[in-house]
Amino acid sequence: MLSDSYRVVLSIEIDRSALEVYEYLAAPANHLGLHPSTAEISGADTTRVHGIGDAWREHIARPTGETATADWIVIHAVPGQRWTFQSMQFAARPIRLTFDYTFDQHDGKTLVTRTMDTVAASYADLTDVERITFATPGPHTQILPNLKHRLEAR
Repeated sequence: MLSDSYRVVLSIEIDRSALEVYEYLAAPANHLGLHPSTAEISGADTTRVHGIGDAWREHIARPTGETATADWIVIHAVPGQRWTFQSMQFAARPIRLTFDYTFDQHDGKTLVTRTMDTVAASYADLTDVERITFATPGPHTQILPNLKHRLEAR
């Protein structure tokens, strides 16, 4: 079976230090409201910065009114430089999602790059809607502007 994979890369410049952006983003409780479908974040002390091996659960509101869950674990963490987390399970689907954030500080501002990699065991494992959702920026285009707005408003 051939796997099916997609990559979406988005960037934005934020008028804050790389460490400040990293510390805000690496505390999963702060994700609530960044993505329009994130309904709740739960787990052990999600308000603190999460490092390698730390995990949390995201509750996802679907357009149908149903709620799905995603369990995440941090797989790479270098304060002020890179933070990467991956799905341990995603909405009970045979899908592996990896989100990699890099932080490049220059002139007091930080270029934040968000890479979303999606891998399914096979093409047949994804619905047409999932292929569109994971292959195009779609609602993911709102995350970095929402992050920028929150941090620059503080």
